[in-house]
Amino acid sequence: MTCACGCGGTPSPGKRFIHNHHLRGPHPGRRTRTPHERMWRFVPSAPADSCWLWTGETDDSGYGRIRRTGSDRRYVRAHRLMWEHHHGPVPTGRCVMHACDTPACVNPAHLRLGTWAENNADRAAKKRSAPTLPGAFGEKHHNARLTAEQVRQLRAATPTPDLIRDLSRAWGVSRKTLYDARNGRTWGHLGPS
Repeated sequence: MTCACGCGGTPSPGKRFIHNHHLRGPHPGRRTRTPHERMWRFVPSAPADSCWLWTGETDDSGYGRIRRTGSDRRYVRAHRLMWEHHHGPVPTGRCVMHACDTPACVNPAHLRLGTWAENNADRAAKKRSAPTLPGAFGEKHHNARLTAEQVRQLRAATPTPDLIRDLSRAWGVSRKTLYDARNGRTWGHLGPS
């Protein structure tokens, strides 16, 4: 007797399918649906001008997501997939933005292309980014690990790997935190390094 899926394999006696056959990947003769074909299962019918809220899996931020098929099994965000379905690939260096500010919305009429800078500016203007309190930067920021004085000392010193290691241990922060503060990626409000 051969496997009931049609692969030609021989299952154990009394069984119709080969043990753990589902782990072997797509069955021969069965076409794997693309994420574009599968996404419509998770898009409810709604008026064209309202939000189409994704009913499938979501990430921690509330954005819909679906797995790619084939060997690349990473997640793709649902609104990006919907944009690609209607308009083609997203150009390099661009992102798909929501005009409605609803992360689960996949209505193509509510989506537009923008740069990462535009997306970040839009997020900040709508007070959807941390910190949301005015003046919450530097030592006042909830994630601050350094003081302004420490950053000034770090920027004034000649950075050597030994100095960074010693300061990292003394101040209880990672080396990356120190490099970012030294090079102006963080603590930019203090001026150039």
